[in-house]
Amino acid sequence: MSDERLLRVVLATFLFCNIAISRAKKDETDVVAIMDTLSRLRINPFSEGYTSLVSLTSGFVAEDKVRTDMQRAQKLGEERLEGFCY
Repeated sequence: MSDERLLRVVLATFLFCNIAISRAKKDETDVVAIMDTLSRLRINPFSEGYTSLVSLTSGFVAEDKVRTDMQRAQKLGEERLEGFCY
């Protein structure tokens, strides 16, 4: 491997590591912010068995009809598209 090529590999590795460290710090900050929001709202939508649909900005819990509609939206859309196209 030539010296120039080796230098490019070392430089690329150095830049990648610095970007990865910077990204990890940003991701950690974002996770802490999300956890703070959930803690403030006293909900954990990621807990096992949690089925309510909750606005993360207001903490309001959606009615069951709204939750059911949201859960079925993709399937219903696919069914309607299939009926329209075929």
